[in-house]
Amino acid sequence: ANMKMEAELENRSLKNELELLKSQINPHFLFNTLNNIDSLIHTSPAVASQTLITLSELLRYMIYETQADKVPLDKEIDYINRYVELQRLRFKSPKAILLTVENHSTVTTIAPMLFVPFVENAFKYAQNQGTLPIIEILLRNTGESLSFTCKNYYNPDQKSTQKTGGVGLENVKRRLELLYKGNHELEIIDEKNTFTVELKLFQ
Repeated sequence: ANMKMEAELENRSLKNELELLKSQINPHFLFNTLNNIDSLIHTSPAVASQTLITLSELLRYMIYETQADKVPLDKEIDYINRYVELQRLRFKSPKAILLTVENHSTVTTIAPMLFVPFVENAFKYAQNQGTLPIIEILLRNTGESLSFTCKNYYNPDQKSTQKTGGVGLENVKRRLELLYKGNHELEIIDEKNTFTVELKLFQ
């Protein structure tokens, strides 16, 4: 009976930890996007309006649709697409961001907001180092495995250089340990002026 109670308490504790980790994955881009919208209101009202609609759709997904343990991969891809479109406002060149999705299965599900902290991190630190694209995101789903690569250039001379830590990345590492134990490979490569995340999930 004691062992059963301990197992139940441990299970409840892990569930609570997962909920806490999920709740801490906040949209760090929110204030930046609102500032972008504010500046667009006077120069491009139509773009500002569309941006506001996109932002509300992102927030609706975050608040209401990520309550489940798993979500369809299509929805997560849609979120990343919208997120990237919002972030494009910051970059002058349309070639600055390259997003490639190869989804060969329509039935794949995934823990919500699993890739997003890596994407947010890339946009937070990305800087033009003379090479385009500045940010490159690749998602390849074969049905048997799911590969995610996120690479960005940054300025290595700045004090706030990209690190493998931070609340967002530490949270996603912990979530991977809890949700995909033995079923994932994560590699983070920080060299010269590039930061690359390579994550593989086995279905």
